[in-house]
Amino acid sequence: MGRQANALAKSFGKAFWMGDHFAEYIHPTHGPVDIHGLSDTNWAAIAFGLATRSQTKTLWPKLRADKAFWWGSVPTLPVTKPFAYEPWENENVPFETSPKTNDVASMGRCWYLEALACGRMGDTARLVEGARLVSKAAKDGFWRERYHPQPDGTTNPDGSNKYCEYAAVLVRVVLENKGAFLRG
Repeated sequence: MGRQANALAKSFGKAFWMGDHFAEYIHPTHGPVDIHGLSDTNWAAIAFGLATRSQTKTLWPKLRADKAFWWGSVPTLPVTKPFAYEPWENENVPFETSPKTNDVASMGRCWYLEALACGRMGDTARLVEGARLVSKAAKDGFWRERYHPQPDGTTNPDGSNKYCEYAAVLVRVVLENKGAFLRG
C-alpha cells in the first residue's frame, strides 16, 4: 500500500474499530453506529486489508459464528440485527422507500464482500456453502434483487425479477476461487 492508502486505512481503523468489530457507519451527529449487530463493513475491512492482523484475529471468528448474515439461508444480509434501526436513521432520506429500510436485505454485493473476505482468509468451506445457498435461492431459475428479512427467520424475495447481480457474483466467486470448487 502507498503512504496515502496506509494513512486512510489507519484513519478508518481509528474511527470505526469498536474493540472487537467495526462500526457500520459514522453518523454526523450520533457518531459511530453499530446497533445493528455486525455489518458488511466488517467483511469489507477484512476483504480489502483494512483490518490489522490483531483486529482480524479478533473479528474473523465473530463473523464466521454469526448465522444472522445468512438470514433465511440467503447470503448475505448487510447487518445481523435488521430490525434494530432507529427512526433518526431515515431522517436524511429525501424519498420514500418500501420497506423503510429497503437496503436491509440480502444482496449479491454484500455476499461478494463476504466472499472476498473468505478468499483472503482461505475459508473455502464458507465460500462453497455460500455458493450452494445462493444457487438454491434461484428456486424458479432466477434470482431477485433483494431478499428482505422477516421476523420469523425467513426472507421475502423482492425487487426486479430475473435480476442478474447474484448470478454475476456467483460466476465471479467460482472463477476467482476455482480451487475451492474443484476439490471433492
